[in-house]
Amino acid sequence: MRTKIKNAVSSRATAIGLPILALCWVSFFWGTTWIASKEGVKHMPALQLVAIRQFLGGFLYISFFLYKKAPWPKGKQWKTIIILSILSFVLSNGLSTWGVKYISSGLGAIIGALVPLWIVIITFFRGERLSRLSVIGLIISFSGVCVIFYDHLSDFLIPSFRFGIIIS
Repeated sequence: MRTKIKNAVSSRATAIGLPILALCWVSFFWGTTWIASKEGVKHMPALQLVAIRQFLGGFLYISFFLYKKAPWPKGKQWKTIIILSILSFVLSNGLSTWGVKYISSGLGAIIGALVPLWIVIITFFRGERLSRLSVIGLIISFSGVCVIFYDHLSDFLIPSFRFGIIIS
């Protein structure tokens, strides 16, 4: 009986702990991306930096799924993958990294944190509804980014940052 209780407690701790650990890793890597991008664009063209970053990420991603022997996408799935890759990696990541060349990394992080809010606004106008917890989570998350980068909120008003804000 004790073994069953011990296993139940252990699996519950794992079920709670792993998502929190994943959140910490994502927060760390996403948060440091803006600092790394700001530093990187000082030493090389922004789109070259993005190309190297995406190539390495793609290589690791494909290597992982080759190791797991996962099936490759079939036929029409490639069209969707290519379109989403261009929109996400080239336009979103490329332009936001290029934009950081002209704005502060904190302002870049705030602009990047606006993306989920835009998705919610777009889906709202398409007639979809979000749960109350989802809305609360979005508000808390965006508020947290604004608290962390509070000093950079006024950067939206700096005229020399306009080009960087637009492309970001």
